[in-house]
Amino acid sequence: MVQFLTDNTLGRIWYEMRGGDTALKDRCEYLVHRSDEQLPHRPKKDPRDIRILDPACGSGHFLLYSFDLLAAVYEEAYADPDSPRCQATGRNIAQDYPDPDSLRAAIPALILAHNLHGVDIDPRCAQIAQLALWMRAQRAYQDAGLPRGARPEIRRSNVVVAEPLIVDHALANEFEKTLTNDDLRNAFRELVNAMSLAGELGLLSRVESLRATPLKDGYAGDLFVSSQDRLQEALHRYADADMTRINTRRRLFADDSAQGLGLIAIATAKYDTILMNPPFGACTKRARPEFEKAYPRAKNDIYAAFVERAIELLAPRGRLGAITSRTAFFLSSFRVWREEILLRKSPPVVFADLGRGVLDGAMVETAAYCLEAR
Repeated sequence: MVQFLTDNTLGRIWYEMRGGDTALKDRCEYLVHRSDEQLPHRPKKDPRDIRILDPACGSGHFLLYSFDLLAAVYEEAYADPDSPRCQATGRNIAQDYPDPDSLRAAIPALILAHNLHGVDIDPRCAQIAQLALWMRAQRAYQDAGLPRGARPEIRRSNVVVAEPLIVDHALANEFEKTLTNDDLRNAFRELVNAMSLAGELGLLSRVESLRATPLKDGYAGDLFVSSQDRLQEALHRYADADMTRINTRRRLFADDSAQGLGLIAIATAKYDTILMNPPFGACTKRARPEFEKAYPRAKNDIYAAFVERAIELLAPRGRLGAITSRTAFFLSSFRVWREEILLRKSPPVVFADLGRGVLDGAMVETAAYCLEAR
């Protein structure tokens, strides 16, 4: 199922960007395509601008398979004289890397820094996913013939734990007193409130939807975009303020807060591909009032809310691949969800009705499907 969904989302997007001229059409053995089909035009992207998200990533199965496809994508983009410029650097991939060997040495870190994003409410799952991706990067270095001393350091991973921004309120109050800027202090308080249910709702919390009031020092617009970098800098200063002793509580406070800010960064982006096997069933009792208010058309089952949320996070013509219960596709209680969310905003392009016995330990009838955002 991981291959089927990834082949028909990430694989299909690259297939269309290349006009069918890609080795992925053979490598992606579950890619649904016809030899005589008229491919829709899809503008090319620099591979560093392609974003993939798993909003309930578990141990990272979707991200690991995406890593393998992305390594091939980078190689093909490098050899393409018409490869576009990267939004971040203003140059295409061949201009940034003078030869194929320098690119191969850079690919693992580029994939983890730019392409792959994951969220989970279980810290252990997020840590396993981070470790699995790090190990996959090391294997890529080994395959490229790079000895350990010559391997670029993996400095960044975009897998985060969804949790309340603050757990230790005493430290939160102490940190808040270090913020001399009134606007930044107010932004921090609003962030704490916005993240209060993150440990139960994860990315279902629309943390990016809060709007900041105009800030006195000239910052305005979205609360989290305008304050995230400054809060991150303030957290680093706070954690390192007392260098005469090891202040474990401060360091943990800063690290936990950084996870919350990482969730915000993920929630404010748009994605070309979203892949997921989200949880199903009822929402927790504590989060239920907020959940039902936020997702009135999907409140019957949390997986339907994940689909709705994922559609919100897709870029235009982005693709969602999901394996979930199949109930929302035929029960009358999901009719409004089907009509107003699914068919209107992101209709199915591939659908496999799988029945029972697919998910380990879960006696539920499932479906695997891919949607494309309008």
